[in-house]
Amino acid sequence: MDIYQLLGYIASALTTIHYVIAVFTLCLIAHCFLGYTVEITRKKVAFSIISIIIVQAGYYIIEAIYEASLPKEVVQGVLEGNINDPRVVAFYEHSGFMSKAVNGAMYVAAFLFFFMVYKNRKLIRAIESTVCLYGYYFYVNKAIVYSYIFLRGGKSSIFDEIYRITTEKTYVHMFIIELTSFIIAVIILMILYLGYYKKDKLYVVRIRDRIAVVSWFVLTSFWIEKVFANTDLPIEKRYELLSVLGGFMIPILAMFVPFYIITKTADMAIKEKNVMQETYLQAELEYIKQYKKAQVDTNAFRHDIINNLSLMKMMMESGKEEEASKYLDTLIGDIKALSPEYNTGDEMLDCIVAMKVDKMKEENIKFSLDGAIEGGLNMKPMDICNVFANATDNAIEAAKMVENDTWIKMIIKRTDNFCIVKLANAVADKVDVETIFENTGYTSKEDDIHHGFGLKSIKNTVKKYDGIIKAESNDKEYVLSIMIPR
Repeated sequence: MDIYQLLGYIASALTTIHYVIAVFTLCLIAHCFLGYTVEITRKKVAFSIISIIIVQAGYYIIEAIYEASLPKEVVQGVLEGNINDPRVVAFYEHSGFMSKAVNGAMYVAAFLFFFMVYKNRKLIRAIESTVCLYGYYFYVNKAIVYSYIFLRGGKSSIFDEIYRITTEKTYVHMFIIELTSFIIAVIILMILYLGYYKKDKLYVVRIRDRIAVVSWFVLTSFWIEKVFANTDLPIEKRYELLSVLGGFMIPILAMFVPFYIITKTADMAIKEKNVMQETYLQAELEYIKQYKKAQVDTNAFRHDIINNLSLMKMMMESGKEEEASKYLDTLIGDIKALSPEYNTGDEMLDCIVAMKVDKMKEENIKFSLDGAIEGGLNMKPMDICNVFANATDNAIEAAKMVENDTWIKMIIKRTDNFCIVKLANAVADKVDVETIFENTGYTSKEDDIHHGFGLKSIKNTVKKYDGIIKAESNDKEYVLSIMIPR
């Protein structure tokens, strides 16, 4: 084995590793930027790596056996690119077939890995990710190859040495290209894993922005094919222009477009967080307002209670039992008025209910509360506000669309392991639960900056506490069930 063959084997190994990294990169992109929940375990990672290694190892073994069976003059003809020899042509055809077969097997392995890691809508998302893997891997590889050719002067001879004729220089070219691809892939993976996945930074990119990215990839690929198909240009000029487009302009824009979209999405997430904090502060202010009012009312009641009881005693002693009874009923009513109208068992949830009930009254929505949480919810006040303020806002938005007898109910239950809060509301029509609940970032509201991430925020917060969230709907009501461990 000479140095050039060694470089070829190293390049092939780097290609395999790059492919594995691309699979994991797609999973992280789906989780961090598309809102898809993935569950990556050591067993699943091991399955992916081992299956791809087996496919590649089988390919290399078959190729090694095949090449060992070739006469020396055929091997020499392959190295020299002698396409006039039918045996050399047969070798190229065999290599092309084996390359397609192994690529197909690797995409099947990737599909199975995607199917295992996604928690919801496994089949659809596995197919979607496999298609995206092909586009991502193809695009990155092409961009790096064209960048390399651009830096080497954009000569047609470089294209031929990489794509058409296998020579000693081919192994050098492929080693440099695959090493560069590997380094870039590792950098991208580390940025996603350490910068987003580990820090739980989830920025759900909107559908229209996803379409923009896909359209960009398709258009750039179309431009490349259009340039190469332009027979009016000399072949050398076509190669030169192709290297400039594919190796300089497109890679720069390929970095700019995703960066712009991620920055824009992060900015929206910050706005969402600001809205959440504003809601939290409003709930806190409402709580302080109610507390001060309760203090004033309680102090006034304490001041008057002795006089009221003395007056009742005088009535009883004077034989005015009926008047004393009516006066007692009035006094009991005053005492009840000092208690909060709705008591959920959690101070922050009480504030949210009190704040949202006023909004419901403005929309003529009837509200009822059934049950209470003994000891409160095992959540931070900010998170309680995030979950239930968003959920109640969504319920109000849906309930106010019902013309007559519209309502919202909050039902609180407790089991041995969970505190369960169900928020039910009237609906005009049956809600497509899968659309609004599974597709994070979906909104039917015009103010999508304030409301578009409501369900996503609820799901992420509940997930943080290892809770469970479910949604059900029929023609008359929509029920959101939130279960938080005790």
